[in-house]
Amino acid sequence: MPSQQKTGQKYKIYSMIPTNPAIRFPKKETDTGNEMQGMKPKQIPIRLNARMKREETKHYNNAATSSGNKKQADASIKVFELDNLMTVVDQELDNTVTVVGYVTHTCKHSGRKCFIVGESQKVTFQVMAGGEIESFNRELEGSKLAITGIIKEERLSQEYIDEVEGKVNLKEQAGTSHEACESERNNIKSMREWMKEHNKDYYAIYYMEGIKFEVLE
Repeated sequence: MPSQQKTGQKYKIYSMIPTNPAIRFPKKETDTGNEMQGMKPKQIPIRLNARMKREETKHYNNAATSSGNKKQADASIKVFELDNLMTVVDQELDNTVTVVGYVTHTCKHSGRKCFIVGESQKVTFQVMAGGEIESFNRELEGSKLAITGIIKEERLSQEYIDEVEGKVNLKEQAGTSHEACESERNNIKSMREWMKEHNKDYYAIYYMEGIKFEVLE
């Protein structure tokens, strides 16, 4: 993992084959209530075996087709380093992509989310557990992952950001340290700069609904 760097800003971006039923073969040609009555016993398993083979062949073909379709779908998914993804993330909303980054933190209570950074460590990106991901273990912190999931967006309105700024000022008046409040104000300033740069009346928080991941190193 790249060495940790302190930056002046924090970006709050949250960003079997089926089993055939048991088949009972008639013991005698004189069995009654059986549509195969009168057949020679040797003929019965031959016909049933042929049917079973057809069913198994059909299953194998379906399984092979499903596996082939999955591989083809995986091959079509775009792969991004996190820093590169963030330059086009608004174009990938609701798309399934794979993002590569380093885990900086996992939720210690439920493990339902983790945070990753790219090589630049300028942006923190949030991934929510889902799909094949039951949770993110603490042992993953520091690991490089390739995570596949769906890109989502949450929007913070201008009114909400103004409200947050007002609460920060009140906290400082109530005795919260100036340094802590100044850090929050810097976050708010960064949000407003982003809004101005992108001509938006909201601040976008991008995150991923995870499907699966692979540990790279």
